Amino acid sequence: MKGLQKVNGEMNLIMLVYNIKRTLSLLGFTKMLQALQNWKPDYSKMLYQFISNQMRQYWRQLVELFFLTANPSFNIKIGIKALPLKQEEFYKGQSG
Repeated sequence: MKGLQKVNGEMNLIMLVYNIKRTLSLLGFTKMLQALQNWKPDYSKMLYQFISNQMRQYWRQLVELFFLTANPSFNIKIGIKALPLKQEEFYKGQSG
């Protein structure tokens, strides 16, 4: 990792440790451990946010591809990976 990505990772780790230490000082070890054991996360909200972000990104890329693209080469992102693609290659299989 280089640059901003590395710094962001370090800052996230620093904030996590700070929050754990602060919680420890406020609750004490036994209450904090008990709260962690009783915690039940709501993943449905997180899943909805992830899917809506993916769909928003997908539609934005379609609009750029078909309506706004002045640059003939661009990336189509699928999930986390990006596939380099040229417009000519995309349209090659479409005609016929």
